[in-house]
Amino acid sequence: MANVWNANEQTLAKVLDGTTHYVVPQYQRGYSWKEEQVQELWDDLIGNYNDSSSQEYLLGPIVALQKQFKRPYEIVDGQQRLVTLTLLFCAFRDAIKEHPPKEGADVEEDKKDYSKLVLEINKSIKTNGASNKILIELNKGKDDSVFRNICNEKANSTQSKLVKNYNLLLKRTKNECDKCFLDKSYRRGIADIKDMIDGIKNRTSFIFVDIKNEDYVYQVFQSLNSKGEKLNQTDLIKSYLLNITKNDINIKDQWEEIMKDDSIQKNPDEFLYYSMMSRMQQGEKEPQKTSLYKTIKSTYNTPEKARAYMEELVEDSKITVLLNNPSKLHSESTIHDRNHFIHTFYGMQQINAKYFKRPVIAACREWGFVKETRDLIDCLLKFFFMYRTVCKLDIDRLKSIARKVTYKIHDGKDLKE
Repeated sequence: MANVWNANEQTLAKVLDGTTHYVVPQYQRGYSWKEEQVQELWDDLIGNYNDSSSQEYLLGPIVALQKQFKRPYEIVDGQQRLVTLTLLFCAFRDAIKEHPPKEGADVEEDKKDYSKLVLEINKSIKTNGASNKILIELNKGKDDSVFRNICNEKANSTQSKLVKNYNLLLKRTKNECDKCFLDKSYRRGIADIKDMIDGIKNRTSFIFVDIKNEDYVYQVFQSLNSKGEKLNQTDLIKSYLLNITKNDINIKDQWEEIMKDDSIQKNPDEFLYYSMMSRMQQGEKEPQKTSLYKTIKSTYNTPEKARAYMEELVEDSKITVLLNNPSKLHSESTIHDRNHFIHTFYGMQQINAKYFKRPVIAACREWGFVKETRDLIDCLLKFFFMYRTVCKLDIDRLKSIARKVTYKIHDGKDLKE
């Protein structure tokens, strides 16, 4: 299996760099993203940019095959994301057109800044130089024609998904550009837009899987698309832990034992996230969900640390299984007031109080299933219901409360307040 494929992390700036060409092979379906998916991507990108504490937004894998050196890459997996991101850059380019340089003392400098920014955006849409070739070629004639028109600033009114999604992104980028020019100098407005675009390009990353052997393309394509399963952060974390421990059989067995539970297997990224958050100490930089893999890779960077992390996951998985499946508490004869915990855990599920999983996991782990833990969870659930369901308290405020309670648990503080 040597030299079948190579994988490495690449930023969006590197993937769409103005020099690398991509084609969508004929066996792929056409462009199919709905407006809700585009809106979700936009929210994630702009949210990650606006969050000064965030690191990177990992946008999954790009799987590609280059049959010959300097030939275009065939996109095995990642077409929908790459095309949508190209539409985003087209939208930014066209939104800026509504803010051309105005006559004045600095008009020549303003024109230079404007032209330089447009040129920089176009690097993520077309090649540099005289050929001016679009970086991505679609496999459906009509789609490719519409996509080319958008990339060449000739968007029309057809009802294709490409045009609808471009218009959605154009509306969003216009709003952001309008804000950048509000009560600012022209130069400052251009600089703020450039910062935003550079932030999105450099803080959004992929795992770029470069297939070296064409014989495996169909096999990879089938495995990625069977049952709709995609490579997620959990897959990357598992691969990293096995790699750094040189395929330690204990790590493999522990991982498989954790993932046997259906409720964890259903959303493994969430399990890993809340396990880590339940262990964060005050003063430590907290990761975003989208940067979990990167955080684990940088934190558990020796075989010993990786093995210790695996032990933590085993411990937290036992609590998480009970949280997700309260009926399993019936078999835990040593738990104080077992029925009360069962009703409480079901209550968490019913009102979707997932933000409080963090302190609940911490309390169950640090104190055990005792009266103090039960009382704390009761209090958190009442608080969640009152302030989220009745008073519509902001989610960020609830997350902040969950964080502070977790810190108090670790510090051994009196939680009666």
